[in-house]
Amino acid sequence: MGSKYSTKKTVPIAIRRSRIDERQGPDGRRGHSSTMYEDDEWEFIKAMDRYKRENKRMNPTCVEVLAVLKSLGYRKVTAS
Repeated sequence: MGSKYSTKKTVPIAIRRSRIDERQGPDGRRGHSSTMYEDDEWEFIKAMDRYKRENKRMNPTCVEVLAVLKSLGYRKVTAS
């Protein structure tokens, strides 16, 4: 005689698309579309993301952000 409780049971899973899902980019991460940024802004965003992943830093310091900017070739220009 079998048990009244089945060990294999199919449970339907409801998938709800929310506004958050609609804001996800092609890589699955939330954020703005790349079309909202200029090329230099997108380059900086990717450089910061790469720095954070390589150094396991969720919130880089101002000094670290400045180092990323300098690595991209940005320099302070003095007023003439």
